[in-house]
Amino acid sequence: MQEEFGIIIPEGSYDIEDINKFIQQKMKQNGHYVNVTLSANINTLKAVLILENNYHVDFRPEASICSLLGFNKAVYTSDYQESENPVTPPNLVYLPIIRRVIE
Repeated sequence: MQEEFGIIIPEGSYDIEDINKFIQQKMKQNGHYVNVTLSANINTLKAVLILENNYHVDFRPEASICSLLGFNKAVYTSDYQESENPVTPPNLVYLPIIRRVIE
């Protein structure tokens, strides 16, 4: 069973690629390697969460960025999960901001 830990993203301006890089860095610092990947589906403007090796992501905590990424407050366990809603438009959010989905 994997050790559970939270990842706190500092206040700032991020795109999905930046958030993914931050998640990868924190996972490696905690002894985990490329088991959670976040990306964008540029056709639907939704976030894509890929989980490997039975990992899960819990978006239920109060300070979660789930709504910015279009996910519900839930625990995600599927290998491939697309957010239920589009990523929040960049001009409506601040902490953390997702400035661009498509470059």
